[in-house]
Amino acid sequence: MIKPRLWPRAGDSPAVRARQIAREYREALAAIDPERCAVLDSAAEALGEGWVTPRPNTHTDGDYLSTKELAEVLGEKPGTVDQWWRRGHITKHDDGFLLDEVTRELQIWRASPQQTRRW
Repeated sequence: MIKPRLWPRAGDSPAVRARQIAREYREALAAIDPERCAVLDSAAEALGEGWVTPRPNTHTDGDYLSTKELAEVLGEKPGTVDQWWRRGHITKHDDGFLLDEVTRELQIWRASPQQTRRW
């Protein structure tokens, strides 16, 4: 029997939790049957659910990213990134977003007990 445990990031929404669980299942399938996984990845992409498929990160921590680029790296929609910025959860510089900075800010925000995850 598997011992139940608490979700590691208390502030994550049900949608974020579901996405993480789906990614775990996808990784397991890819290890067992890569061909079937590729077929399902293509189907998900065709339905506009590209977040399922891992994307190689070609950006370094010091690169400034546009809203669209950051959304792609994080597997989110550009509108979500804009909301995070407008609500003060992440920092945007004149040249764009710094990936390492945003990653830290999101970790802190998601871990905070008072965080009320409204999109």
